Amino acid sequence: MTAAPNTCSSARRAPSPVVPALGLKRLRRLIVVPRLVARSTRLRGVWLVLAMVGCEDFPDAPTSTVTVQQPPGAPWPQELFVKDTSLLTINVADEAGTVITGLQVQWQSSDASVLEVRPVEPAGQTHEDSLVAQRSVRIVAQRRGKATISARNVQAGIESVTLSQEVRVMERWIAVSAGSSHSCGITIDHDAFCWGTGLLGNGSAAGSVIPVPVGRGLKFRSLTAGDGHTCGVLLDHTVQCWGSNGNGELGTGGVGDQALPVLLSGISILDSVFAGDGYVCGVSATNSTFCWGTNAKWQLGDGFIRPFSPPNGRPEPAFDDCGILFPSLCSRRPRPVRDRGSPAAEDGVPLALSSVAPAVTHTCALRLPGAAVCWGEGSVQLGSGVALTTDSSSAEAFVSVPGGLAFQHIAAGDRHTCAVGRSDGIVYCWGFNSHGQLGTATPDSTCKTQSIPPVVGCSRSPTAAFRGLRSVSVFAGGNSTCALASDSAGYCWGSNEFGQLGDPTAGGACDAGTACRSSAVKVDIGGEPLVSLSVGATHVCAVTARGAAICWGDSSKGRLGRKSVNGTGVVGPSRVDEPEQEE
Repeated sequence: MTAAPNTCSSARRAPSPVVPALGLKRLRRLIVVPRLVARSTRLRGVWLVLAMVGCEDFPDAPTSTVTVQQPPGAPWPQELFVKDTSLLTINVADEAGTVITGLQVQWQSSDASVLEVRPVEPAGQTHEDSLVAQRSVRIVAQRRGKATISARNVQAGIESVTLSQEVRVMERWIAVSAGSSHSCGITIDHDAFCWGTGLLGNGSAAGSVIPVPVGRGLKFRSLTAGDGHTCGVLLDHTVQCWGSNGNGELGTGGVGDQALPVLLSGISILDSVFAGDGYVCGVSATNSTFCWGTNAKWQLGDGFIRPFSPPNGRPEPAFDDCGILFPSLCSRRPRPVRDRGSPAAEDGVPLALSSVAPAVTHTCALRLPGAAVCWGEGSVQLGSGVALTTDSSSAEAFVSVPGGLAFQHIAAGDRHTCAVGRSDGIVYCWGFNSHGQLGTATPDSTCKTQSIPPVVGCSRSPTAAFRGLRSVSVFAGGNSTCALASDSAGYCWGSNEFGQLGDPTAGGACDAGTACRSSAVKVDIGGEPLVSLSVGATHVCAVTARGAAICWGDSSKGRLGRKSVNGTGVVGPSRVDEPEQEE
């Protein structure tokens, strides 16, 4: 005999070919056991025991027991990232192990601002469907912190018992930038944080080994970390900078370092910014490009000179002088990147650029639709066969990189440049190969240097780094190079003196005599795909698809953002600590 639909529904199993409806005979068998079992709470596959009193149909019935647990193979998460969602379910069974669906459950979060609980819609319209749906909820991670999720039965006639678990919500990062002695990142909520040494944008000069918030209430779409200075593009496309300003790299028009973000002078909006050593460049939505900061090596790219002005033309407007003991050209405000002037173009010819890559003494960029040009001081890293400086006396303001290739992404290190081919996704590099940073052991030439060793391998023309590797973007810093491949894996090559390749044991012979690799080393992040990479002078940072910020390399000065490894030497990939909680 089958019980009526509402008979003892608090302990009712779902009718199905596998699990028949709970009949009165079965119910009487359950309530024969005259015992009361005390509450017991254990997590992850260990039973919880409920004391169950008789239902209204049998007011004098002795108690029986049921069990509640997290379903096998579907444990509740202990960690989530901001914006993650997860489906939580409980299983209730009788003493024979048969699943019971008829149970009213109340779910709760101890802090809804950290973890929000959302009910699951019933599969149908019946009361049974509603009870089945109550066994599950969906939780949504809203912000970093900790919260306890609990499930408690609230049905009349059953002793209330709670199953709970604490969940840690971690910050979700969407981008990172590795500078010289500090790093910065942006979260999914567009908040910016920095860590390391120097002025990090939080109003303090003390630095921090863990991420600290930048400014108050600012929302960023991108940022770039340089050598003691940082600039970021806000959601409204305005630009704010902070940190060292000895070379005018903050672009405010004034002097003095800034512990908090300050607005860029003269340019209302930009789409992206890129920091070099002592200077910054930015590109607008109309592909106009501006640079500011040091111009000691003519790396700002403003090649305009007033035509026919002696002795060889003069820059206009004149550059600033940021020198202390000796003169040093700079610009404390953004200047356009433009070609020489002429009677037909009295204000110079602006270069339409899609991307720009500042380095130390040279800058490279991509013209539309993808040809590479470089300027500043150097030789093969500019794509030139001779040493030159693109100052006001040079024949040309820019060097067109030979080879006729079109590129989709470009990056520059201390003395080398790399770019991703637009048509084939291959990384091509040119410049000095002292540490294998060109990605080849056999560059097409040798170059003299002013350091040790005096002669190193080099290449003036773009040389394929790895024919078998297809990449979407490339990153360079110091004497190292990394690429984000089309399979979302990270590969690095060049100097490994500070563990920049992601494997402190990777090494080999190179011209510079330090640990390096001219072949790509795949960075092991536990098999997680990457969405972002950035190469600093001696360290590298990345963001995984789940949203974790990972850094590796030189652990000094807090640049890796992890307190437990700070100052321990060369460190492999390590997750950045959670940001400092704002008061």
